[in-house]
Amino acid sequence: MFELFNKGLINKKSLLILNYAKLNITEKQLAIILLILELSNDEAKSFTPSQLSEYMTMDRDAIEKEMSYLVNKNLVSIEQKNRRSVLNFTPLFTRILIALEEELSKNSTQDNFDYISKIVAQKLTTAQVDELNEFLDKGISQQKVKALIIEKQIKNYPDLIKELNLLLKTNKPLKITKYNWLND
Repeated sequence: MFELFNKGLINKKSLLILNYAKLNITEKQLAIILLILELSNDEAKSFTPSQLSEYMTMDRDAIEKEMSYLVNKNLVSIEQKNRRSVLNFTPLFTRILIALEEELSKNSTQDNFDYISKIVAQKLTTAQVDELNEFLDKGISQQKVKALIIEKQIKNYPDLIKELNLLLKTNKPLKITKYNWLND
């Protein structure tokens, strides 16, 4: 997702509008950020609260307060370029993309657990989910678990755990010794 964003294939404004709540950004802060993004161009990337208040119903002090909140939360940074202060929204968009990636990862894992739950015809308990997560942490991929279920035609949870344990035992990494070159 970061690659798509960096190539400009993801619209910044749409991304922000659809996901601002994930970072606890208020609608006022969203409006300020969108206005700055709209008014920004290559020459002007920094605006004072007074300039922004001309386009909004908020006064200068309220805009300044909201912007300082965003800076304090490290969602926006202020950089010096050519003796001018410029707002950098990279931290904001990075956090949004990270939140989306984490959400996608959780959904993907949950989909796999739902698949396993359907196959074994029972709802997995939290202990069983934790046990499956341990196998994932040990290097067995979610795709490998699905392939194992299909290949071995597993129909219940104890059989799945037995097969996963066998898989772990048989897939030990090869030990490399300093004399491996002799094994030709």
